[in-house]
Amino acid sequence: MAGTELKNLVDKLYSTNPITATKVRARLRYNMATALTGQVYGPWRYMPGYLDGHGTHNNIPLPVELLYFSADCEQDKPLLNWATASERNSSHFSVERSVVGSEWIPIGELPAAGNSQQVVEYRFTDPQPSGEPVVYYRLRQTDLDGQEEVFDVVPLMNCTATDITLLVYPNPVMDVLHVVAKVAGSAEENYTLELLDAMGRPVKQHTIGIAAGQGTADLDLAGLAAGSYTLALRDAMGSSVSRTQVVKH
Repeated sequence: MAGTELKNLVDKLYSTNPITATKVRARLRYNMATALTGQVYGPWRYMPGYLDGHGTHNNIPLPVELLYFSADCEQDKPLLNWATASERNSSHFSVERSVVGSEWIPIGELPAAGNSQQVVEYRFTDPQPSGEPVVYYRLRQTDLDGQEEVFDVVPLMNCTATDITLLVYPNPVMDVLHVVAKVAGSAEENYTLELLDAMGRPVKQHTIGIAAGQGTADLDLAGLAAGSYTLALRDAMGSSVSRTQVVKH
């Protein structure tokens, strides 16, 4: 086992009785020798029961156990992916977008599974992408009884097509992240690698030289907190020309 994690206390109304529950989750860590893609960690799995505010086991699962929520680019458009480990009386998911991280507008919704005890995957493409350099997305889940839960925010760099490719490995990463930048053409030029946290704030910068269409760099991420980051490649003018998501364990 890679470890367990106590999540935030969650206040939720079940019938007429509100409870405060502590979510507990665990994940497996595989042998590095067999993790050919660098994905050494399995998905988080939640325990089926929780402890209420009185310290007694009520065995009442939260309506939706979210495994992940991510944003990426597909064919120059923002693609949102998420998956649930289980659902109970779930009605639908709403995707919301913000360009500042505080003012949100709904951009679409998908029907939920209702009741499920197996992994359900969802995909949603932003129908009218923003032209801003960084856009934020969040997921809102609504129960059949109208109760709602809002999940964590994820940032996404502009999905405009580019002739530049940014490759990173291993991902997820524990300490050193290897970066390969490929640029069309053979001109020699210096670019800047900028690592952004979940709120879009820069936490690390590194210069990478491009020669003969390719450049490499190693980023030491050992001192950073676990979580999801965005790695952006910026040209000499400071414009973002490529980006990718990085998960730090």
